[in-house]
Amino acid sequence: MSGTHARFETASDAGTRAVYLFDFRPRADFSLEGATIVKTHTVENTGEASMPFELGGIETYATRLLPSEHGTTTSCASSGWTL
Repeated sequence: MSGTHARFETASDAGTRAVYLFDFRPRADFSLEGATIVKTHTVENTGEASMPFELGGIETYATRLLPSEHGTTTSCASSGWTL
């Protein structure tokens, strides 16, 4: 972790293998690039077998609007959507 980067990582264990039979290590990296938050997901298969998976995320950020900002446009570069 630094002033502009944070990483959240975990790994499979007996508890996860009880419901999902694969060994894996998921990671989410957040970084600031200027005024942009960049999030990168990485899922590493740490086992021997091929590992099917699906990944999704719902982001929510609490921000403060300046008095002059009545509405903002947020763009999602990964999907090309404008919210």
